[in-house]
Amino acid sequence: MEAVKRALLTLRRVSLDFVFPPLCAACDEPLGKADAHIVCNRCYDSLIPCLLPVQRPEEEKAFAFTRHFAAFEFDDRLKRIIHFLKYDHKQSVGERLGQMLYERVPVAFFENVDSIVPVPVHHTRRRERGYNQAEVIAGVVAGGAGIPLMPDALRRVRSTRTQTKLGKTERIGNMEQAFAAQGRFDGQTLVVFDDIFTTGSTCDACARVLLGAGAKEVRVMTVARVV
Repeated sequence: MEAVKRALLTLRRVSLDFVFPPLCAACDEPLGKADAHIVCNRCYDSLIPCLLPVQRPEEEKAFAFTRHFAAFEFDDRLKRIIHFLKYDHKQSVGERLGQMLYERVPVAFFENVDSIVPVPVHHTRRRERGYNQAEVIAGVVAGGAGIPLMPDALRRVRSTRTQTKLGKTERIGNMEQAFAAQGRFDGQTLVVFDDIFTTGSTCDACARVLLGAGAKEVRVMTVARVV
């Protein structure tokens, strides 16, 4: 009887998909058989590569980190994709972005790197989401590169307002004293990982805390950068 029920449910699902095919969450076009769940391959393939240099630009010399790599430009399509990861519990999106990011990172970026440190979320936000989106993506990159992931190296000690609608000065103030190191990192080269780089205030705050805990150098890697 159970086998009959499962067969009927499968038939019903197939029939509904035929009449109302599932749509891509990013472009609202029907998903094809070869497409990944939620977001179609066309949307992933159309993400715009970020062509900014890996080395820190001259105007960013005030930052505590030494270099930054971003895989893509942050446009409306990528904004929608990341939204599904952060707010709709779609971890598969993070895994796909992590793989795409890893495939684009120059090998030299990982030279002498000891660990990758995802930017932490406050415990209340982690409880709401069930995970840290930066940790999901960074885990794929770390696994591909064979570099340890240190998700507990930093702790967010103060819940901050979302950075989305804040100006540069407000973002910097919002991040002040928001993070604390959990341990010492004497002589280590670390990569701070976040999903989006806008003004750099979040990554810079993390870098300063890690340097204060003994790190020799901090680099930054993100999926996207606002250009």
